[in-house]
Amino acid sequence: LVRSTYTLGDLYAVVVASICCLFAVPLTLITIPLTFPPFFVCWFYGLVKKKPTEVLQRTFGFYFACYTAGILAIPALTLLFLWPWIVFILNFLLCIPYIVLGFRYCKVINSWKVLYPWLRVGGFSIEELFAAFVGSIWRQGLCEYLTQFTHKFYLSPIIKWVMITNPWLFKLEEMYFNQWTPKLDGSCCDKALVKGVTTIVTQALQSRRVRKIVDEQMFSVHYTFPPHFSKDSPEPTPPSIGVQTPTGTIGRNIVLLTHTINRFHIENAPAVRSTLSKWALYEVRLNFFNPYHHLTGLVEVNLTHEREIEHPLWCIAGSDSRLSTMLMNLSDYFFAYGLEVEPLIEHIASEHGDECNHGA
Repeated sequence: LVRSTYTLGDLYAVVVASICCLFAVPLTLITIPLTFPPFFVCWFYGLVKKKPTEVLQRTFGFYFACYTAGILAIPALTLLFLWPWIVFILNFLLCIPYIVLGFRYCKVINSWKVLYPWLRVGGFSIEELFAAFVGSIWRQGLCEYLTQFTHKFYLSPIIKWVMITNPWLFKLEEMYFNQWTPKLDGSCCDKALVKGVTTIVTQALQSRRVRKIVDEQMFSVHYTFPPHFSKDSPEPTPPSIGVQTPTGTIGRNIVLLTHTINRFHIENAPAVRSTLSKWALYEVRLNFFNPYHHLTGLVEVNLTHEREIEHPLWCIAGSDSRLSTMLMNLSDYFFAYGLEVEPLIEHIASEHGDECNHGA
């Protein structure tokens, strides 16, 4: 997928990104202390709740903590909301000379056509954000989370709109690549393996034992349950917020937000695009106007017929850019992460052998 040489567009993107970073540095210094109060509320709420907890129920205590954190977060959220649009406008203005001098009008139009399916503007409610950050901060701890969050959030729009999915500089095309874990324990049924995955990913507050193992791994992801989630529903859930957080040596060291559709509760649910899937677990939609994920496109998480957890991606990147495809491929961590997470999936699955008594 990665070109062998850099192009003029790559060099131009680096210049534009460097200019954007000049603004990002002071904003980061301002925002770091502003994020502590709301994150402290999230951390404390998760600390006092019973573990494990599948779903954070919308009780009076939840709403009180949620809106307290929301009020405390207003200054930080204001900066974090305005910053992506500053990057978007600045990127466009700085790229105008490259478009004009290179007569790139048709290429720009074609790139926007490729982006068209991913131009939906989606938002997050304050309740969704609070629930997601409670679960995500519980997985890592408050101090570690604070060091990961703010400056990485300011980098994400620059990496996405300037360096990977830049329709002004690159010829954008959809690219596909896939990753998977090693083959999982054959003595556990499919239902038990799915339970192992969802305990790691979707359970709101994990047991302290599971949480300790997750915190030591290279990557942490929390895809929340919708507030009125029912495992008996025959339909996929509406999109809910997901938080992806690096916890170790992962090269793509950025906190990311996603829109995620849960399918795991439907036995042998069909995948949207994968032909290898036996049981679709998650569908992650990464819209272009979500500035807090560096990729644009579709990602799935599925149990395959070979009893692997696959992670296929159909992402938009510049086919004429080494920089764009190289940064997109920083998401190839799943092979390494799969080696780490495989024993934990199998251990949790072995503890839920009763799931197999209800069919697989």
